[in-house]
Amino acid sequence: FFLMLRRPPRSTLLPATHLFLSPHHRTPGMKRKALQCLGEEVAALHLVGFVHGDLRLHNIMIQETDGGFKIFFLDNESTKLYRKIPRKLIIQNLRQMKTDPTCIISKTDRLRIFRAYQNIHGRFTRDEERTVITEIERLTEKVLEISRKRRRAALSKMSSVSH
Repeated sequence: FFLMLRRPPRSTLLPATHLFLSPHHRTPGMKRKALQCLGEEVAALHLVGFVHGDLRLHNIMIQETDGGFKIFFLDNESTKLYRKIPRKLIIQNLRQMKTDPTCIISKTDRLRIFRAYQNIHGRFTRDEERTVITEIERLTEKVLEISRKRRRAALSKMSSVSH
């Protein structure tokens, strides 16, 4: 994994949101491989004890390589190192990737990220996996609903101002 201290040249990297918004990067095989790499890189980050403070897609850059993708994490001011990462923070990081308001990731893609994460990290037992996935989904929905309410309120406010 790579922690970026300075923004790399734009020509070589794309924001992770391009996986979901750009038709060029939407071929199923390419997207699945990128999601797998993303889950694996977050697991690698956690295995050495780092928790990213704001692991949303706009803070993740991807670079296509011959064998797949390189993942770069940006905005590391609140990234912290732990001897043992609390379960709550792992769940928070996994949820953060899935709640970027500009880019909604499907449940299937969220599961692909989690499966790749779990294959590398192996933190959760088979019994815990279901509970963790359910918790991540519940928290994701909660955050997305708050985001939707804020958006509706802003649109309503803009509509009333223009009349």
